[in-house]
Amino acid sequence: MALAGPVHAGPVLTDQAGRQAAVPEDPQRVVCLAPSLTETVFALKQGERVVGVSQFSDYPPQAAKLPRVGSYVRPELERILARKPDLCLAVKDGNPRQVVDRLEQFGIPVYAFAPYSLKQVLEMVPRLGQILNCPDQAEILHRRLSHSIDAARARAEAASSRPRVLYLAGLAPLIGVGGDTYLHELIATAGGSNVTVDSAGYPRLSYEDILRLAPDVVLLPSMGGRERAVEAKKRLQRWEHLPAVTQGRVHIVDADRFNRPGPRLVQALETLTALLHPGAEAVMESK
Repeated sequence: MALAGPVHAGPVLTDQAGRQAAVPEDPQRVVCLAPSLTETVFALKQGERVVGVSQFSDYPPQAAKLPRVGSYVRPELERILARKPDLCLAVKDGNPRQVVDRLEQFGIPVYAFAPYSLKQVLEMVPRLGQILNCPDQAEILHRRLSHSIDAARARAEAASSRPRVLYLAGLAPLIGVGGDTYLHELIATAGGSNVTVDSAGYPRLSYEDILRLAPDVVLLPSMGGRERAVEAKKRLQRWEHLPAVTQGRVHIVDADRFNRPGPRLVQALETLTALLHPGAEAVMESK
């Protein structure tokens, strides 16, 4: 089995998961174990450092051409080692701890992120800027993302209403978003009221739960293919007394922009604000 080359140890940093990670001084062969990490590294103009990515890392287009090292929840150790990385970027929830431990046993440092809130998503940028020696790019990106979020928040505060929103993070089974998630914050920032705010994490729902929650707006991500979202929309539209159906506000949205805690969340925020407050001026220019 091919192993990674020698890693020139750099500073010991505390990652977002609270772990100590001895990252190399100037990593040149980076493996990203989640699509959101791949997108963020490329947004920092550091894509040339990436030698391997997780399955479904398809944005930007250059990332789709890179070698795959397994899925987000099932990274394959041998595939990762074959890329001879000097650093792996991981996420606390999703990437199995046993794979992270094995990588470190092989001498490959792993820096983990825990993007549970919008603040933590934004914090990924300067952290990666430090790790990848690109503080100027990180500052520019962080400033742009922060400005977009602040502008959306200001618009929401000026809105005359806050529609009740159900975002279904999963469609089979139906999964809502709790009050401790970045998706809840996204809804609130865009000027909506999350109907599953009292739950923690990602609660499982039934269609009867949806009727009881009576949302004004339902958002269906195109996860696993648009066809599944279209079928879920058709089923919801049978419930004629559901406010979102009565008002014609059951929408299919781009799952990749919403469900990946990375730079494209501001595009999701723009979409969400337009859906909740139609006719209002766009928060930011689409990128």
